[in-house]
Amino acid sequence: MHHMQENIPAPVLLPPKSDLVSIVVLTFNSAETILETLASLLHQNYPALEVIIADDGSKDLTIAVVTEWISANGGNFERIEVIQAEINGGICANVARGYAVARGKWIKPIAGDDMLLGGAIRRFMEIASDNDCSVIVSQMKTFKKSSHVGNVFGEVMPSPEDAKAIQSDTLDLLKILRVRNVLPAPSVMLKKEDFENVGGIDRRFFHLDDWPLWINLLLHGKKIVWLPEPLVAYRVSENSISASKNSTLVKPEFLQDHITFYENYQVGHLPMFAHWDRMLEIFRFKMAKNALRKYPRFYTATGILRFLSPIYIKRRLRR
Repeated sequence: MHHMQENIPAPVLLPPKSDLVSIVVLTFNSAETILETLASLLHQNYPALEVIIADDGSKDLTIAVVTEWISANGGNFERIEVIQAEINGGICANVARGYAVARGKWIKPIAGDDMLLGGAIRRFMEIASDNDCSVIVSQMKTFKKSSHVGNVFGEVMPSPEDAKAIQSDTLDLLKILRVRNVLPAPSVMLKKEDFENVGGIDRRFFHLDDWPLWINLLLHGKKIVWLPEPLVAYRVSENSISASKNSTLVKPEFLQDHITFYENYQVGHLPMFAHWDRMLEIFRFKMAKNALRKYPRFYTATGILRFLSPIYIKRRLRR
């Protein structure tokens, strides 16, 4: 007797579900630039995206512009949420709020005046799938806005020297980060679970959200991976969000952040000359901070103290 063989269809192999990525857009008085940032999110070619817009108490029309954009484009994302602080509390507080509500496995922060280049998230996630890491750092292009020819892209960052440093092993990179921050924050993507496991944002700081975080991640044995492709466009402007957190002329909080960084992340970890250099710089920062509100340009004047730095003197003697 012959048995009829049933035609059982072959199983359909479904593609693995993509990990959710949270794009956290950080805004403060970003009405003039935010549409360009948000438009760049539409060109990511990645299926699992949510957008968190964390606003640091904007006084302009940022929220109105964002709300209108969401009405027209919100359906392109799994979720969009807007979080608005009542008052300007600084970058650290704003980053902490945005990251806290993010549901993605990975977080991609972007300032409300920068842009993601096309396909950036997909490329980040390709690297994430091939590496057991906590942070991925790509190159980024600088750009300026020109009324005649649109955006004009300039140099690619970070510098070759900093890119080489980022590729160092954990201990060497940690030594470098004790002295200077070589990771360009606009082009970083990080794993949320690892961010939370190392304590998140150090809230002793006002503007310095990234530098202490990199050190804490490395101290916990986390891995940072270098991606030598420009995936982010960083706006070069004195009014940009990234530039504002480094403005010594108008922000005494900048000076206090660096005092706090030295006292909590550098002291006891630096070579002798670098330690003396930091001691001199902190003396300068403390002196300038007390006078900054009354004499806005006093910090620039205190720059003459740099000539007393043992590192400066050593460099001069070598010439």
